[in-house]
Amino acid sequence: MGSKLVIILIIFQKMAVFIYIFIFLFLSFDSIESKGRESVPAKPEILISEVLFNPFPEGCDFVEIYNNSGHAVDISGLFLATRDASKVLKQLAQLSVSQKYLAPGAFLAVTISPEGIRRFYRTRCEECLLKTQKFPTLTDKNGCVVLLNKELVVLDELNYDEGMHDPLISEVEGISLERISFAVEASRKDNWHSAAKSAGFATPGYLNSVIEVADPTGEMVSVDPGVFTPNGDGLNDQLNISVKTDDLGWILNITILNCTGGVVRNLVNNVTTGRSDQFVWDGLDGEFQKVQPGIYILNISLFNRDGRHRKARRACVVSDRL
Repeated sequence: MGSKLVIILIIFQKMAVFIYIFIFLFLSFDSIESKGRESVPAKPEILISEVLFNPFPEGCDFVEIYNNSGHAVDISGLFLATRDASKVLKQLAQLSVSQKYLAPGAFLAVTISPEGIRRFYRTRCEECLLKTQKFPTLTDKNGCVVLLNKELVVLDELNYDEGMHDPLISEVEGISLERISFAVEASRKDNWHSAAKSAGFATPGYLNSVIEVADPTGEMVSVDPGVFTPNGDGLNDQLNISVKTDDLGWILNITILNCTGGVVRNLVNNVTTGRSDQFVWDGLDGEFQKVQPGIYILNISLFNRDGRHRKARRACVVSDRL
């Protein structure tokens, strides 16, 4: 009897060891699997791209969003809000009560009055502006914009203040703040900058003037075509001037000179630039008279608040025929 009891105890101990090992391995695998799932953060799908919080007296606030995903997103499931002094959400506003889809890589400016936007800024398309029935109050000096989904999960959030504008700009009324990079969080104040003057101080519903764009050529200034004919025939009637900079806060001047160095026209005067800007010379002088055919020089200069200067010269030819 005693030997049988000993055998039973030994078997029980071995079974307990096996059960313990099984439970340990089961929990370990589950833990490893859970950690693996959590280690891959979800890519933010919809982001805040631009905010106008201090509009002109007859203008209107807007918040621009960007579809950062690879698929269309139904904006009826999105909401804008702000926060009170205790950081509690308030003034929740649904973007659309009916289904509307924002294409991947597309921008959408949301406002209570599209007409208040069109009155002061260039717009690329009617569908780039969305009128909402309600819109959170954005104070002129500082405040908060929150973007949420239908479960009221925060997708993106910006705490703004007028000190985020370019210090070279003395009057910020009517100038939007644009996001520089979608790879950097909205909470980073250095990821926002005043919209460029060359873009009209706001870009509602289309690509930001200050956004980071890769330039494979690395060329600061380019002109096209090299020979143009401002004769109104619809073919090469103007000179297209492209100016690209690697950072923000530059002030641009472009002067047209004749072949003897005389000033023909001050084409661009103290304009704040974005990262990539386009300008046009129509072949007219400072009196808006057509210039004579010949070789002309574009004198381009940039300076910023840090005292840095950049200069470039490009030649072009005005012709009466090709």
